[in-house]
Amino acid sequence: MHRTPRLTDLPTNPAIYTLHGGKKGTKFVAYVGIGDNLRNRIIQHMVRRDSSITTGTGIITLNPDYITEIHWWNHPRFEKREVLEATEVIGFEVFDPLLRGRGKLSEKARMLLSDTLFREDTVSLLKEKPSGSMKFLDYQDLIEKIGELENKVERMESKITEPREKK
Repeated sequence: MHRTPRLTDLPTNPAIYTLHGGKKGTKFVAYVGIGDNLRNRIIQHMVRRDSSITTGTGIITLNPDYITEIHWWNHPRFEKREVLEATEVIGFEVFDPLLRGRGKLSEKARMLLSDTLFREDTVSLLKEKPSGSMKFLDYQDLIEKIGELENKVERMESKITEPREKK
C-alpha cells in the first residue's frame, strides 16, 4: 500500500475512498465516496470544505477535523462513471460507513449492480489492501512522535559516545 504524506501527492485519477475517524481501537469508517479526480475531491472535503457533505447543506454532514485517515482504491475500470457509482454503492455494503451521501444512480450503474459477477469482483477489490492511504496527525500525535524521536536521538547519542568512553 502506498502511503501519501501530503494532499498534493494524492493521485488525480478516479477512485473510491473511505474517510476514517477515531484512533487505535476505536477506528471507524465515517464516509465512503468517489471522485473522478481523487486529489481534487479530498481537497474539496479537507481544505476547501465546500463539498455538500462538509457544508451542512445536505442531510448528513462530516467534520473534516475528526478525519484521521483516508484509504483509496484505484482501478482502470473506474474511468467509466457508472462503474465508479456502482462501486460506491457496494462500498456502502462492504464498509458500512456512518454517513452515506449517494445521489441518484445512473441507469448504467443500476444495471451493473444487478450483475452478480461485477458485484463479486468489486467486493473482492474493496476487501484487498487499498491502493494508498494517508494519516492525519493531531496535536497529541505530534507530541508522541516528537517524544519517540527524542528517545531515538538519545539512544543514538549514547551509542556514539560509549566507544569513546571505553578508550
